[in-house]
Amino acid sequence: ALSKLTELVSPPKRPKGIGSPQQWSRAEARLGVTLPEDYRQFVQLYGSDLFAGLYVILTPGAREPYANLVEHQQLIGSQLAARERLPFDVHPARPGLLVWGGDENGNYYYWLTKGTPDRWPVVSESVRGTGFALHKCSMVGYLLGVQQLKIRPLASGYPPLVMRCPCECCPGRAKGSHDAEDQWYC
Repeated sequence: ALSKLTELVSPPKRPKGIGSPQQWSRAEARLGVTLPEDYRQFVQLYGSDLFAGLYVILTPGAREPYANLVEHQQLIGSQLAARERLPFDVHPARPGLLVWGGDENGNYYYWLTKGTPDRWPVVSESVRGTGFALHKCSMVGYLLGVQQLKIRPLASGYPPLVMRCPCECCPGRAKGSHDAEDQWYC
């Protein structure tokens, strides 16, 4: 899945926030889990930069609290625990929600820590809409599914469509949305 994802979204030349082996070990010790292998590989390629123009992927090596996996889990975990009637328990409960990312629209993405880490499904949380949804795929599988339009993204009009510009005088690419009423530009 990761190789297919890199074909659709190029990794940065110098990814940020990858983290040292010591930071990864400390993060896993503090969280009390082994993190999924596809997540580890993803972070090595993409880091904590904004992924695909929308997603903030949390990493053990990010300096900023909003992008650091452990610090963000502590924050969001306490916020989730204070809410009533959650459909899932919150990590460190097993199974529980362990945040791995967010998006520019304020939505959150979690692992449901059920079973072995490489089989943890994704739970998305649309904070302004449909609430929680369980996706029977890995983190990388989820991001790939969104890019391939197999999983409906929480952000409308995402990912932007890219095609050859319809203007004959422009040799470039045009970007637009899935929404017929949105503007295209090149």
